[in-house]
Amino acid sequence: MRRNARSWFIKIALGIICLVFVFFMGGGGQIGGGPVAVAVVDSTEISIADFQRAQLNNQAYYRDLYGDSLSPEMLDALDIPSASLSRLVDTTLMSQEAHRLNLLIPDETVRREIRGIDVFQRNGDFSPAQYRSVLQRQGLSPSAFEASMREEMLVNQLRDVVAQGVIVTEDDAWEEFQRGASEISLSFVQLKSSSFEDAVEVSEEDVELFFEEQGEKWRRAESAGVNYLAYSPESFQGSAGVSEEEIEEYYLLNVDTEFTTEEQIGARHILKRVATDASDDDKAATRTAMEAVASKLADGADFEELAKTESEDSTASDGGDLGMFGRQKMVKPFENAAFALAEGEVSGITETRFGLHLIKVYKRQAPQERKLEDSRDEIRNKLAARKSTDIAFDKAAEASVAMVDGASMEEMAQADGLTIKSTPLLDRDQQIVPGVGRAPSFIEAALALGSKTEVSDPIKAGNTWYVLQLADQQASYVPELADVREEVEAEFRKRGASRLARERADKLLASARESNLADAAKEASLEVGEAGPVRRDNNFIKGIGALPAVVEATFRTTADGELLPRSFVHRGNAYVLARGELSEASREDFDEVKEERLAELERGRSLEAYTAFVNYLKERASITYNPDLVASVRP
Repeated sequence: MRRNARSWFIKIALGIICLVFVFFMGGGGQIGGGPVAVAVVDSTEISIADFQRAQLNNQAYYRDLYGDSLSPEMLDALDIPSASLSRLVDTTLMSQEAHRLNLLIPDETVRREIRGIDVFQRNGDFSPAQYRSVLQRQGLSPSAFEASMREEMLVNQLRDVVAQGVIVTEDDAWEEFQRGASEISLSFVQLKSSSFEDAVEVSEEDVELFFEEQGEKWRRAESAGVNYLAYSPESFQGSAGVSEEEIEEYYLLNVDTEFTTEEQIGARHILKRVATDASDDDKAATRTAMEAVASKLADGADFEELAKTESEDSTASDGGDLGMFGRQKMVKPFENAAFALAEGEVSGITETRFGLHLIKVYKRQAPQERKLEDSRDEIRNKLAARKSTDIAFDKAAEASVAMVDGASMEEMAQADGLTIKSTPLLDRDQQIVPGVGRAPSFIEAALALGSKTEVSDPIKAGNTWYVLQLADQQASYVPELADVREEVEAEFRKRGASRLARERADKLLASARESNLADAAKEASLEVGEAGPVRRDNNFIKGIGALPAVVEATFRTTADGELLPRSFVHRGNAYVLARGELSEASREDFDEVKEERLAELERGRSLEAYTAFVNYLKERASITYNPDLVASVRP
């Protein structure tokens, strides 16, 4: 599985096959659950293999989505193991219910769905050879894949039945729109904590007590240093031999996509621009002018010369020459007119969003297939690069297994012609590994090593595979006060300044209640700023930041100028705020986005209905989990 995950076939099929793999090839006992289950849904087992497959494919999906920016913290937040198991249980319940209701998916419907999947097509048509090739490289048989597709479609059919019970009215959408689109402006006075730092008294006793209470804030993360071997594809290019049969096979599989140029034409055009807001009279005048140009062409005038004097396009100085281009390079009406012309032929007046065109095709070039002989070196280099990547992984995997079995890193380095390298101590707060680059997966693997005899699985960073062995580690610890005194004192002063700012804000608020915010601020030599407008569906307040409590308090006020009931602190600074003008959503604005809001609300309520239905199935079902087994196979 790990080796296949690097294949370009996985990448092109990920969007289609991953979902099926996660939820249906791992769908429990109905499709082949193992004897040991991480969960049992009524009589259907979800095996260890199901669970591991779901986790691997979910991880592959997120790594493909986020690349190297997928940090260990993000992975932890996603909680892929729990999400995978939960979705497997949900899908198993839905599948059981679909069968109980005798829902059916005809064979032809399954076949039609499969024929429509892009990865199984060549030149826009379903290719049986491509279909078998992709499945074979995934280790799937057509019958197994078709069975999984049928299960997926069954569950989707039941989900559609549930969604049909959702009713969304225009009044519902209008109410939601009003809640989100109504705005209230705010005025505020900011008391910056930095202005109070010099007023904070710092004593040795205070600092020691503060560190005793808050010492965890300065806790140093666990760290580890490793020795490692780097298996880069470049190191094994000399071993990546490519046979003539492999070159020919690659050419035949990809001749239509990589070695065939599309149909192209060379064309000139004459453009008379029409503004989007032009009146009917202006449009008629432009068409009359273009008709006059067309008449000159019909009488034998030279197209290139006319374009220089009549066209209103930037290409006029070049006689309207657009060069050679293929389909989907021009706006559709222009493309349709141009590709319908024979070489040397001139179009009728063609209208696009830019205006009116006359088009002349001066050259047509049919699709051209590059011969195998002309592509051989390119294919050989591509396959050699792919093979050297495979060899690098294979060598790394062999080294990892051999070292687990007792071989030393020195022996493996000598056998593979590599040099052992080392890192300094690494922790989770780092992203960069010296000598390797940005490699969060490398750091994660280093920290997972428990002893100096433990060896990592091959870890990929960039295009290189690494095998790691622990050299040094340091447990998480809280440093002595003497080592972080400067940081502790700065934090103590910062918090004290924020407290003083809040106290000053409370005094300002009390004064403003006796008059208003503007007068109270003026008396205190402070400035009033303008923030907002704020909306119920957005916690961000321009000029201040994200403060949900302020938004909530603002929409509980009832009159312009009304003070918010208390002061607020954000990033150490204190604020006193007053409500401004309410701007309500208009029906005209709603009408412009009505269809979009209706669809959005329907999607949301459909999801709620689906979740409620699954919860109903869970209440009726007998679901048991094996927590020890689940924990043992979490990555």
